[in-house]
Amino acid sequence: MCRPRRGLRLDHLVYVKRLIPDRVATHFGLDGQADRWSSREGFYWMGVITPTATAAFLIVMGVTIRHAPPESLNVPNPDDWRSAQHYPEAAARIQDGMTLLATMLTFWMSGLWGLIAKAQALNPPRLTERAFVPLMLVFVAVMLVFAHQMSVGWNVP
Repeated sequence: MCRPRRGLRLDHLVYVKRLIPDRVATHFGLDGQADRWSSREGFYWMGVITPTATAAFLIVMGVTIRHAPPESLNVPNPDDWRSAQHYPEAAARIQDGMTLLATMLTFWMSGLWGLIAKAQALNPPRLTERAFVPLMLVFVAVMLVFAHQMSVGWNVP
């Protein structure tokens, strides 16, 4: 029977960890050559913990805004959006934005981690422009769309 996949499975993380060499190139210069190194453990846990902690922080911030005093809301036309009538809508928009940002950053960090892990297959490790540039272009484009979406619609509730 085929089970649907839900999220990242623990056995997949264990499998990936076995593929990572003992010494991992973690930073690359503009020429793509490795210039900083880490242990397998450090690289592995940084790739798991950083996206998880970042996403958790942003989601908690989004949830917290719903319970924060209206004066804490920093948006255009604050007198309108801080009113009891419109504050729930403003807080919901911010919470949705934080959740979306958490998702986008998690995908980007995971993609970057994957590219760095894949770069270890080359000897010496090298992060090629062919791999890195598309990831960055997509990320910048998505962030611009996100910034635009978050900035429109705040004129009048």
